[in-house]
Order: sequence, then C-alpha cells, then structure tokens
Amino acid sequence: MKNHKLLTIISLLVILWITRLVPHVPNFTAASAIVLFLGVIYGQWKYFIPILLGYFACDLWITNFVYKSDSAWFGSLSLAYLYIPYIINFIISKYLHSDHKISTMGIVRLSLISSVIFFLVSNFGVWMTDALYPKTISGLLLCYWAAIPFFAYEFVATLFFSVSLFSIASVLTTKKTFAFELQ
Repeated sequence: MKNHKLLTIISLLVILWITRLVPHVPNFTAASAIVLFLGVIYGQWKYFIPILLGYFACDLWITNFVYKSDSAWFGSLSLAYLYIPYIINFIISKYLHSDHKISTMGIVRLSLISSVIFFLVSNFGVWMTDALYPKTISGLLLCYWAAIPFFAYEFVATLFFSVSLFSIASVLTTKKTFAFELQ
C-alpha cells in the first residue's frame, strides 16, 4: 500500500472504532459509509479486508468487554449476519462506480441501497438466530416491523458519514491524493 492509502485505511479504522465504541443512537455508526467509500474510491479487496477485520476486532472488544457475557466469546450468531451486508455493499459500490466517480445523488442512492440491504439481511439474521420471534412468515414480518426505527438511524448515519467521507476525499483530490471524482 502506498503511504496515503495506508493512512486512509488507518484513519477509517479509527473512525469505525470511535463511532462504534462511543455511546450513540443504535445503528448510527460510520461502518456502512466506510464500506461504500472504499468500494468507490479503491474498489479492491485488499483495502476492504482490513476494515472487515477491524470491524471483527471491534465486535470482539464489544462482546467481551463492553457487553460482557458468560455465554460466548463472540456474543450471538446473529452477529455473523452483520458481515454479509457489508460484503454485498462493498461489491455493489465497487461495480456501480468502477470509474471512481460518484455524484451527490449517487451517494444518496448508494446510502439507501446499502441501508436496505443491511436492514433486510441483519434482521433476517435476528429472526433466524433469536428465540424472540417465531420461525414463521408472521414472525419474520414482525421482526422487520420491530426494526423499522433502526432502519432510519442506519440510513441517516450512512448518508451523513458518506457525504462527510466523500466530501473530504473530494477536497483531497485537488491535491491528487485520491484517483476520485465527485460529480
């Protein structure tokens, strides 16, 4: 990795950890925005994997020290369903913007798509792994219904952090730090 790319990954990891560890509204973190940003800016797995590993390390910290439980070292199996939407969203942002260009509406569109995918997959995981909801279509719909307020937080956070990250990158682009264009 070149120095500016390494600095970018380290900065994104710090932002990820801070937004996940500092008390916040549920689902109001930079995680999804960072995934979208990496997909558009770099579009390579070698830049995404360190973020995913950093997310995993943060999950280990949270489940073992912040919300310590005697039941498991990793918390609930439903946590695994958080990684699937991030991988899907990285792939989508990578291929939709393979030219490394994105417009303001593109940021809004990616944020919405990302939030919908995260909502559908993560709550399907809650329904599959949690005894709270019956394993019926009604139970699945109830799980989605109960999660609607969290969707709003996820979307607003993804949009806010995406706009912030792409704006910073746009400013830095004038110094040729990124091969990126905000249309």
